[in-house]
Amino acid sequence: RDYTNRNSTFGNRNDLDAVFLAEQFNASADLFYKMVRDRRPTQDLRQAANILQELYRRGSNSSRNYWDTVRSSLDDIARELNATGSGGNPGGGNDDGRGGQLTWRGTVDDYVQLIIRDDYLETRVLGGQDYKNADYNFTNPLPRRRVNVSANKLRGRGDVRVVQQPSQFNDWTAIVEIRDKKSGADQFEVQINWQ
Repeated sequence: RDYTNRNSTFGNRNDLDAVFLAEQFNASADLFYKMVRDRRPTQDLRQAANILQELYRRGSNSSRNYWDTVRSSLDDIARELNATGSGGNPGGGNDDGRGGQLTWRGTVDDYVQLIIRDDYLETRVLGGQDYKNADYNFTNPLPRRRVNVSANKLRGRGDVRVVQQPSQFNDWTAIVEIRDKKSGADQFEVQINWQ
């Protein structure tokens, strides 16, 4: 409303940032709605919801009272997609110091990396066919502090190992590698823990 009033001026850069974030969030929410309407895969919707969560966190840090009405809708979306919600803290989810877990299921043809940051996961296919059927579930986001990440293969015939531990130098990002050197694809289930 302040922006549409031609006679108003912004008191500081934070006010202008809030307008840009609100417009960016609005456009992103419209795109998310189109993705739902087009019945995009659940993994795509989860990643889009994570982007909305990040925009919410940025906006709520600058002008929380304007963003509180958005939070309940984002939490509903997260519950529907079995993803991490906005939670009560700016980092999303609940980092209570007890660690967390991520379970990933998908088809691997040759070589896949799981890139984990906060409550976001990217499945990067580096070799073989991309089956685009991966599914995952966080119990807590990967915290932005030093933790030890380990990976256990629950299903699948190849090898699973952690190739990057989170640190301040990689923006608290963990990378888990899945390799299946045998011919053809196989179904994998991987449990990733941090403490």
